[in-house]
Amino acid sequence: MLHFIYRLWGHTDYYADNDSGKFATIELYHWDFGNLAVDFVWDPLTLGQWLQPTQLAEYDVIISSSGAWAGMAGETVDWYRENLEAFCERIETAYSDYQPDATHNQTRIFLTAPPYPPLLTGNSVSRRDQRTNPKASVWRDTAEAVVSNHGWRVVDQFDRAMPVMLEMLASDGLHLSPGPSHTSIVDEVIAKAGLC
Repeated sequence: MLHFIYRLWGHTDYYADNDSGKFATIELYHWDFGNLAVDFVWDPLTLGQWLQPTQLAEYDVIISSSGAWAGMAGETVDWYRENLEAFCERIETAYSDYQPDATHNQTRIFLTAPPYPPLLTGNSVSRRDQRTNPKASVWRDTAEAVVSNHGWRVVDQFDRAMPVMLEMLASDGLHLSPGPSHTSIVDEVIAKAGLC
């Protein structure tokens, strides 16, 4: 998240710190950039219960990502598909119920989960992480099918970050460490959100 905020502050390079853990409680975080307000909620299972439908309907743009935690815990692809489908439907229903006279559609962007390094070190071993790149690629394809069916725009972090996937071993072995892939991912999110 901080990579996105860092870019909105006007930086053209990438945010050089690993932001894992800085937003690790499920609550609303807020930033203002002039006439642009950004809210962020870390919701590891994309249950979407952190905001009421009226709040969901107020956003012009919703950016979401899902799969990392469920994949780590060993959830099935069917569970993931059903959970993501319910999440998309909840947002659609909120918007149509509370913005029936809207003159524009709500922009929705989904970031696929990034790739994962071999589970050799750190937290990945102690947590018995069950994520693998073959599994992540299936989940990526599943997510793209579900969210595209609901009109979401997709940013494929898995594809963009695969060339630098081993860099994750330099940090905690779980999180995509800061690097060149972040710049292109954040730029694509900003472009698809219509913020450029």
